[in-house]
Amino acid sequence: MRRAVVLFVLLLALAACSREEEPAKPKEEAAPPAAETVLPPAEPVAPGVDWRAKDFSAAVEAARESTVRLALPASEQAAARWVEAWLAPEAKRRYGLTLELVPREPEEMVAGILAAKDRPTGDLDLVWSFGRVFRTLRQAGALFGPFAGKLPNFQAYVNQTLASQDFGLATEGFESPWGWEQFVFEYDSVRVKNPPEGFAALLEWARDHPGRFTYPRPGDPVGSAFLRQALFAVSGGHQQYMIPFNADLARERFPLLWSYLRELTPYLWKKGREYPKDAAELAALFARGELDMAMSFEPLHAQGSILAGTYKDTVRTTVLENSLYHLRFLAIPANAANKPGAMLVADLVLSPEAQLSKFQPKAWGDFPAVDVSRLPEAFQAKIVGTHLGKASLSFGALGVSAVPEIPEEYGEALDKAWAERFGGL
Repeated sequence: MRRAVVLFVLLLALAACSREEEPAKPKEEAAPPAAETVLPPAEPVAPGVDWRAKDFSAAVEAARESTVRLALPASEQAAARWVEAWLAPEAKRRYGLTLELVPREPEEMVAGILAAKDRPTGDLDLVWSFGRVFRTLRQAGALFGPFAGKLPNFQAYVNQTLASQDFGLATEGFESPWGWEQFVFEYDSVRVKNPPEGFAALLEWARDHPGRFTYPRPGDPVGSAFLRQALFAVSGGHQQYMIPFNADLARERFPLLWSYLRELTPYLWKKGREYPKDAAELAALFARGELDMAMSFEPLHAQGSILAGTYKDTVRTTVLENSLYHLRFLAIPANAANKPGAMLVADLVLSPEAQLSKFQPKAWGDFPAVDVSRLPEAFQAKIVGTHLGKASLSFGALGVSAVPEIPEEYGEALDKAWAERFGGL
């Protein structure tokens, strides 16, 4: 609860300054990254050095003119565009560092890191980390750390309370944040005049508009989040799940969700016999007009899609009750060949310049991972003055409904039980 209050205060501090994005010429959607591939291990940078015991300045010097391999899910095209357009050039300009983007879906990334855990070096230096990815790698001893406390920008700008947890698991310095997500719904304001404000209203809307709504197959982060948020709505809120996984609680409360979904399923797209495999496919169906609503973990996704020319300019964003939020993190594999370079990139991501750049809807539209009130005043003014666009909600509207993530074990149990009950329809 305290984390939700902290977040709410931070969002309200920015709320009054949100303004609309100036019209921009639509741009073509970037092609998806290349297919996933396993890279040969790189030559280690300064092998044998324990960078946890060194000053950060030593890591900076060791990383100059080196290469860092950053793994991102192939579906995160907006993130990849920002890395290639801003982060990689800035790392090269400041440090002569080459940032190499590696498309790697979470499951394959985790499997690869675990398979190579006992080798001297792996093929990745820095990875996108969240929830079950972090828990699996951390429990396997496959991550380097603690390192976050060594990063100057982490110490200067990050809210330590928010960054101390990842889906209920203590991060303990083994992750460094780089963005912030909140679960939102997207709708076409021409076709949906009064979007639902809660899950009971969503069910009624779906009955009145059969075939015009669905959600991604759980296992996809957005599809899984839909289950968690619906569970909170039908079972009395999120607070009861803010404890380590309790099987008795799950057996008691999960059936309320299955009852809700059984009522909803006949009115879904294709009557629930098929589900979009991920949020990207859901967004494509929405963009083509096959659905009237979509959903995302990126509050500025709709505005970015309008600017990219993939969404109509009548699309708007809304939130339903118990809107999930969490930080997005970066982690370093224990056998990363370039640990100092990975630390350098993780620190650069938390710089005021990086956080401002990726917040721009045209660049990515990713919310800051830092406490904006800790930034230099000039950057505070630029961030709170950012034109978020007419498709976006204000900071205050997001903060009112925000609730923190629950321990990942609940989500895994929900995904498994959903597949048994609805996945084969």
